[in-house]
Amino acid sequence: MKKFSVILIALCAIIVVSCQSDTDKADKFRLNNEFGKAAELYKKAAAEGDAYAMWRLAYAYSNGDGVEYNEEKALDYLKRAADAGCEEAECDLARAYIFNWLDI
Repeated sequence: MKKFSVILIALCAIIVVSCQSDTDKADKFRLNNEFGKAAELYKKAAAEGDAYAMWRLAYAYSNGDGVEYNEEKALDYLKRAADAGCEEAECDLARAYIFNWLDI
């Protein structure tokens, strides 16, 4: 019975870990200062249409976190994230317009 319990717990742990989305995994990497790993997962999720991942990529490109600093890509991802409905990106884009941070 004890062996069965250990196997069941291990199986549940595997299922929980495998159910995490790419953005969940990327967030954990980012919080552990593993920006390169985070950026790769955000890129994958963004390519699949994840608006949150696009917003995170905008920050990555605007700071050079795990990717080469690139203002154009940062703005592109910010606009795409806002267009896709990411509320955080919508707020950041509005701030950028209000404070004239954009070269538009």
